Amino acid sequence: MLMKAALIGQGQLGQELLMKLINHNHRFILECVWTPVGDSGIGGLGKHNISCVQSIEEVLNNEQIQLVFNTSYTALGEFANNADHRSARRYIHLVPELQGRGDFYGLLPELPQECAHIQLVSSAAQAIVPLVAALSQICLIQEAEVISDIPSKAADSEFRAHLDENMSATELALTGIGGALQAKSMIFLNPDEESAVNRYIVHLKLEEGVDPSAVTLLLSQAAAEISNDFPGYRLKYTPSYSGSILTFVIEVRSWSKTLSQGYGHIDLLTSSAFRAGEQWVKQQQERGLKHGD
Repeated sequence: MLMKAALIGQGQLGQELLMKLINHNHRFILECVWTPVGDSGIGGLGKHNISCVQSIEEVLNNEQIQLVFNTSYTALGEFANNADHRSARRYIHLVPELQGRGDFYGLLPELPQECAHIQLVSSAAQAIVPLVAALSQICLIQEAEVISDIPSKAADSEFRAHLDENMSATELALTGIGGALQAKSMIFLNPDEESAVNRYIVHLKLEEGVDPSAVTLLLSQAAAEISNDFPGYRLKYTPSYSGSILTFVIEVRSWSKTLSQGYGHIDLLTSSAFRAGEQWVKQQQERGLKHGD
């Protein structure tokens, strides 16, 4: 069973996700409707069974569309003002929404079964929250601080215009599914072109009496699991301790053929979205077999 999907938005996120759908659409996409919000600048879409529509409303009103990838901040307002009651449709948001609608999902093991809106939050949340959530199962995390070091040239105008939303949504994810009692997120746009790679510097204040070797082992295992799905992801150094403060660094390089390595945050988000969509279609296939559809 193949799905008819829609991709809303342009920019770096929209273009890279479109490339992933073009390169792998035979895996779960029958047809893709793209709402680029402007001139796509990409030719030959028809041969890939991808058509363009001019408005988000066209997507909302198309009964055949079962899966929607959203990379547009503008579309979040459209969805809020035009409630969609079709329970069979799944939305996957690659931009942060602070209204609390939708479960966080990314590189975590299980995809929520019944949630209509899947919120990927931010690249920082994708990179860090799975590790923080794993640690919170064995110890209390009193405070979490994440500094996103992103190459300046890899941050487009839309990302720069919504830095506050990205940081706030990351903090919500850290205290929500991450389990930290308090959280702080910062973004540093690095102008140094010699070090064009995404890094996430993490400081965690842990409860007293935690076994450092157990924490290091758990972090290493969790990072290795993520790198199986995303080869550009790695725990850069051995985690260090200063009293109750744990510090570690995650490095994310783009593994995409269409992006340079400095666009790891874009590759990570779009890969997570593609994987979430693929898993949801698989769930629908399995559900259909159980019901004899």
